[in-house]
Amino acid sequence: MTLKKLAELSGTSIGTVSKAFSGSHEISEKTREKIFNIAKDRGCFDKFYKAPRNKPLIALLFPEPESEYYGREIGILERELN
Repeated sequence: MTLKKLAELSGTSIGTVSKAFSGSHEISEKTREKIFNIAKDRGCFDKFYKAPRNKPLIALLFPEPESEYYGREIGILERELN
């Protein structure tokens, strides 16, 4: 099962299906429920549903994370964030 197939079955767009599973407030609860019911009936709900996170997600990009300097900086940031 793909997002495209779920979109076809629910009469919506792929974007709407994606927004339903990401918890977007841009679509109605009625539409979300329709999409979720189809996904559950087809056995693919768990494949696409991602539960909301309890903690914020922070992504850091470093050019050389293995280097001594950046490794030390990453360690400092990690300790401060915890």
